Amino acid sequence: MSIFHRPVVLRGYPDQVLSVGRVTLGEQARKAMKQKQRKESKKKKGKENKEKEKEENKKEKEENKKEKEDEEKEAEEENPKEKQKEAVLRAACALLNTGGGIIQMEAENQDYSYSTDALGQDLERALKELVNPARMDDFFEFSQQGTKFLMFVKSWCSSIRRARICSINTGLCQRSETSAEQVSSSAANELLQKKKRKNSLPCLYTVVEKGSLDVWEYATSTAFHLKQKLVNVGGCSERVCVVPKLVHCRTLKLIPREKSSPDGMLYPDCYTLGSEDQIRSVLRSLVIVLLSFTSALSDKLGCEFLNLLTEEQFEFLQTYEDIRELFIHGLPGTGKTVLAAEKIKRIKNAYDCKDDNVLYICENQPLKYFMR
Repeated sequence: MSIFHRPVVLRGYPDQVLSVGRVTLGEQARKAMKQKQRKESKKKKGKENKEKEKEENKKEKEENKKEKEDEEKEAEEENPKEKQKEAVLRAACALLNTGGGIIQMEAENQDYSYSTDALGQDLERALKELVNPARMDDFFEFSQQGTKFLMFVKSWCSSIRRARICSINTGLCQRSETSAEQVSSSAANELLQKKKRKNSLPCLYTVVEKGSLDVWEYATSTAFHLKQKLVNVGGCSERVCVVPKLVHCRTLKLIPREKSSPDGMLYPDCYTLGSEDQIRSVLRSLVIVLLSFTSALSDKLGCEFLNLLTEEQFEFLQTYEDIRELFIHGLPGTGKTVLAAEKIKRIKNAYDCKDDNVLYICENQPLKYFMR
């Protein structure tokens, strides 16, 4: 009789080693297990049906319901194929999350050969799903040593920079039309991030003493113009909106709109910042917009004061000062226009040029007026 148990830690090795006991390996042998289980299940069910016919004075609906639940529970407990797979998956999941290691199992079928019989399709599918979307051989290596079969597991941390948690069952479901589908561990993080960011529209908070109608009009107008600048000046290509909010200066609580104020628009979900890429895109555009505002120090010092040059932008302006031709490549919002504007100012100062002596060509009409 086969022995099944939860993964057990084996001591005395220079690595983490988990034993899952005796396991039937190979596609043909595991198929035979399933066929044997079906025969035993049918035989057991036939015996139970005969006994059921002899029973009298019992409610049929309640009995059928209880019997079905018992059958499902017994089938789950007595299915050796599923128990073997569960033990292997538990061990693989544990090692993936804790630095990797080795899973040791003993081939229950004595004539098993990994090179000819493979692992078994049900085990392979389960392991692939465990590391999806990566390839199974990116994390698992197999070796047969006599009757012992070893599975070498590589940790998540050895292939990605950020932490990742592997799970056999996330316990999460996602609605699809009229049904609910299980969410895999590979898709769980993305789903949770979307739920976390749901309705996270960009907001402009204005700190005030009271939320009068005039203050709301000012906040709404500012939000409107900021949104326009994010698109026309900052080059934001995302669906973007700016929602005005008022915050009380003492309590720091949000001030609700007055009844005489118009209600805010209810934007669809596509306007929410649902991913890190969307957030970065809006932030890059916001940096460009902020650079277009005159600094308060400019008037005090009597000269242009540039606040938000990055280290790379500053190095560019200093290093390539005498270069006559230079090509700068970058995605929208990465600072190309900022560099061009600052370079034009330096050229005008260095060569005593006038505006008519500098030619700036661009394809964006609003950007043209901004550069003027």
